[in-house]
Amino acid sequence: MSSNEPARVYVLCRGRLAVQWYQQDSAVIYDEADASLRRIGTIAAELLGLLSQEPGSVAQLAAALLDEVPESEDLQLVERTLGDFVSLGWARCEAA
Repeated sequence: MSSNEPARVYVLCRGRLAVQWYQQDSAVIYDEADASLRRIGTIAAELLGLLSQEPGSVAQLAAALLDEVPESEDLQLVERTLGDFVSLGWARCEAA
């Protein structure tokens, strides 16, 4: 994101998802909208957990996930994962 683009904030679509831990390296998500189950990795599950607490930008969520200043690759991974959440209808992206 360039400095002249408006900040984007990701918001969880509440009341739609139930997280069921499956193994140490993944989680199973039940989507009430279409009664589907999806297996996701722990990073995606942690991002969902962060979004369930409060909305955030890519940079904010990446920093909270890593507990340090994120590198460019970290930001790209978080942005791709959040884009997947938006595509699935689990989250939405809003202008800050």
